[in-house]
Amino acid sequence: SGQQCIDFEQIIPDRLPINQNSLVHLTIRTLPELPYGAKYKCVFGNSEPIDAALSASGLTCATPSIPNRPNIPENQDHIYVPLSVRSSETNKDFVSRNFAFYDCSFHTKCVDCVRSQWACNWCVYENRCTHNISTCQRNVISGENNPTRLATHGANECPRFKKPSTPILLPNGIPKEIILLVDNLPHPQVGHTGFQCIVNIEGAKMMVPARMENSRYIVCDKTTYSYEANTGEYEATVSMVWNRNHHVDTIGITLYKCDILGSHREHPDCSLCITRHAKYQCTWCLNTCSYKHTCTQASSECPKPRIDLIKPLSGPIEGGTLVTIEGSNLGLKEDDVKGKIHIGETYCELVDYEISVKIVCRTQPSNVEKIAPVFVSNNIGYTESAVQFSFKNIVVENVVPALGPVSGGTVLSITGENLNIGTHIKVYLDELVCNVNLTLSSSRRITCVTTRSIVPRTVNRLILSIDGANRTLLNEPFIYKSDPTIAEIKPRKSFVSGGRLIRIHGTNFDTIQKPEMFVFLESPSKMLNKTACYVLDPSQMECPSPSVNKIYYEHPRRRKRNLNKKNQLTLKIGFIMDNVDSVTDVEKYKQGSPSRLTYVEDPRYLMFDKNVKYYSGDNLVIEGENLNVACDESDIRVTIGTDPCNITSLASNQLSCIPPISQPLGTDHNNINTANGLPLVMVHVGQIIKYRIGYLRYEIESYSSLPSEAVAGIAMGSICLLIVFVIILFVYRHKSTRAEREYKRIQIQMDTLESNVRLECKQAFAELQTDMTDLTADLEITGIPTLNHNEYILKVFFPGVKDHPILLNDKSRMNQINNYDNAMFQFEQLINNKHFLILFIETLENQKTFNIRDKVNVASLLMIILMNKMQYSTEILKILLLKLIEKSVQNKHPQLMLRRTESVVEKMLTNWMSLCMYKYLKDCSGSSLFLLYKAIKYQIEKGPVDYFTHEARYSLSEEK
Repeated sequence: SGQQCIDFEQIIPDRLPINQNSLVHLTIRTLPELPYGAKYKCVFGNSEPIDAALSASGLTCATPSIPNRPNIPENQDHIYVPLSVRSSETNKDFVSRNFAFYDCSFHTKCVDCVRSQWACNWCVYENRCTHNISTCQRNVISGENNPTRLATHGANECPRFKKPSTPILLPNGIPKEIILLVDNLPHPQVGHTGFQCIVNIEGAKMMVPARMENSRYIVCDKTTYSYEANTGEYEATVSMVWNRNHHVDTIGITLYKCDILGSHREHPDCSLCITRHAKYQCTWCLNTCSYKHTCTQASSECPKPRIDLIKPLSGPIEGGTLVTIEGSNLGLKEDDVKGKIHIGETYCELVDYEISVKIVCRTQPSNVEKIAPVFVSNNIGYTESAVQFSFKNIVVENVVPALGPVSGGTVLSITGENLNIGTHIKVYLDELVCNVNLTLSSSRRITCVTTRSIVPRTVNRLILSIDGANRTLLNEPFIYKSDPTIAEIKPRKSFVSGGRLIRIHGTNFDTIQKPEMFVFLESPSKMLNKTACYVLDPSQMECPSPSVNKIYYEHPRRRKRNLNKKNQLTLKIGFIMDNVDSVTDVEKYKQGSPSRLTYVEDPRYLMFDKNVKYYSGDNLVIEGENLNVACDESDIRVTIGTDPCNITSLASNQLSCIPPISQPLGTDHNNINTANGLPLVMVHVGQIIKYRIGYLRYEIESYSSLPSEAVAGIAMGSICLLIVFVIILFVYRHKSTRAEREYKRIQIQMDTLESNVRLECKQAFAELQTDMTDLTADLEITGIPTLNHNEYILKVFFPGVKDHPILLNDKSRMNQINNYDNAMFQFEQLINNKHFLILFIETLENQKTFNIRDKVNVASLLMIILMNKMQYSTEILKILLLKLIEKSVQNKHPQLMLRRTESVVEKMLTNWMSLCMYKYLKDCSGSSLFLLYKAIKYQIEKGPVDYFTHEARYSLSEEK
């Protein structure tokens, strides 16, 4: 009926290759008839409309010409365009569907091609994807979505690797063939170059010849494969191609290194080596883990254990400490070490075991304090640790504070002896847990945070539990008191910049260690800022008002709630008091009590005219605006230099105060001298806002009558001074005239000498050019003798030292029984801690016995450690230089800074610059400097020779 919607029922075809033309048949339901002369048109996207022909089922139209079709985006094989029908009568599109243009050639692999959603086919011997099988000469594989199904159809017919049942493993650096199981592999034709394997290792590709065996296998020729990464296994890939550019498939392979698989903490480990999976074919050979077929002398048994790390190194005498022992050759299984672990004579019970490299055992009671080594044995023998484990007695002395809220959150500090030993530390207040913070623990102090108590109570005992030891502190060590409450907050108005002291009245404030006040928006609930409070007594505390970002103050939506109060922002008040929730929103928990803080615009104080005010003995008046809107006289402090100016009155636009009787020293409020020698006037509003008003000059006249004798004495003194001045002027004039004559004489001599030298230089330059020509010719053959990076660093960091300990090979101590590696590893972690490193350097420099040579050595060794972390070392250097500058400014002679290497940071700076300049010296300026050096050396070395040939210039001989 006429009420039915016009729509496509079918589009044949609804997709087309991008480079193929075709007619498109549109089956349209209830297509209306057009008036005489009107036409239907097909519109493909943004292409020009194409006239459509009427058919029995709808319309038929041609596709746009190939140049007028849209470009397919990169990384895609198709593009959809809307296919619309347009009436020439209305010139409007009334029905539309998507039409696809696709490009099969986008796919370069057989599997991708035949699995695409389009009618694509794979030409095996041409190694390309196409919609037109007539362009394929031999084998063709039809796509899975191709309506035309060939005998070879789908991805299972593609040439490909079969997934191996076991991973393909290749030992590092050992020549091996790679055998790959393949399927549907084409047979190379006449003129083809056969098969090749492309092995991709760490981004480097190598092409290896390959051959086919039994029509099922591809064998890549025997080749050595290796990788640089310091890992036991590395995943590489092998791609098979034929005729050099026809890609078949790619499969993963695994390269491995027995010496890393059979090592722990960079030490060879026999037990770890021989317990590796048999697929690796690793064996223990000549004290290292090697590939089985390269070993000429395999060992039948492993060496005795080696201990590298023990943690912790102390525990309570009651035992119960879980001791972790790491090393190598710690057995092939648990039974190898079970019952064979002792600390001195005390047995350590095995708890956990990791083959060969890690043991966890629980200490048994020792009953007395002692220090003893750790013993671990196996079938070969026993090993004694280089470091010793300590059994210590725990002592608990005191706990502070003694009060806290029932909601918990109080940080307790427990003092005593040997508090940070063992592995598990727990604290209880009667039966309530106190959560221990191990990061803040030390031998003399540990901290814990109290948990919630149901009711206020007095704790009868504090129990400290460390592993198997329990210590009790009696006599009511802690009291849970009721949570603090807020009764009154005043004043409740502040400037936007904050800092006004707000007095808080309430109860039990003494139970809170670090109370904080914050302000927040009502909706959405968001904290804007907070400040630390000061407890005056259990019922009072003071909090500076938090500052508020002006984006909240000036935002129009924030001001709608206070339309009757211009330029004001009202915020809710909350307090952070340990874990007490009832004070986080005072208005919510104490309804009816005023608990909002109103913020107003900051006051504006005007500076003195011309930055200086002349004071003649009256009150000092400072002008401004909005001065008393959110403060009173007690909130304001005026300083003249460092002296106070006593405030007498405060109005909306005027502040008055009485300066000191005499003019203060010419400093600012921080006692720093001013440039003009006048005291600086500053206005301090609260604890944050400060205004620089200008300088104050006193003009109080004082009169005094001098006696006539004093006047006569002053006159005579002035006359004597005048006579002395005339005599000095005469002597100065005489000496100046004589010096001028001497200057003219020397000038004539210099001109004569310059003329003589010019001639000599021409001759010397000609001779030098001849010598330098020979030198540059030699350098073209030998090159500039540039030091390598290690030698350069050694000569710069340790001048005059040829055999420095850092050059020694550490292999000599690889099998020694000590914790040297562990100590160095822990020390490196500390060096990478910015705060420790700065404190470490400052502590060394504060020692009186730390001489300049020690400072140079320490600085050089530190830079060697940090030379691979230049960004971190630069940051450390900046901090140290800032501290050195601050220290130098306070000295009498700041200009001497960096002139001599008298501190660690100065030597670190020179070493840092040397590291940064190495590449520039080597690649750019080094050659020029070397040529200059050789040229000067040639000229200097001629002197002794010319002495005998009588050809020397200027000094050695004047005979020729």
